Amino acid sequence: MKTFVVGDIHGRCAQLHNLLGMLPRDESTDKLVFLGDLIDRGPDVPGCVEHILNLCNANPEQVFCLRGNHEQMLLDYLDDESTIWVTTATGGDQTFRQYTETPLRLRTDADF
Repeated sequence: MKTFVVGDIHGRCAQLHNLLGMLPRDESTDKLVFLGDLIDRGPDVPGCVEHILNLCNANPEQVFCLRGNHEQMLLDYLDDESTIWVTTATGGDQTFRQYTETPLRLRTDADF
């Protein structure tokens, strides 16, 4: 049994598919662990998240996905509207736009 560890996909679904196709993995015995940071920055966050969730659901004993700091920033944003996730530096604005098809705009005191 082997364990393959993949980190920091960041919405790059094409590269994820290429990588998974190159792994000499026996799906019935080998483990596949994603270290989080599936979201933000890349061009296809929804595709990456869906693909990895499908892998986890189809093979719950072999495929695991951990929460990365980018997923935690999203949860923090949803919980208390922390603004760090939505900055262009983290790529949260791209994830927001890909799921909602609308650009993200922060409200400031000047808006009120």
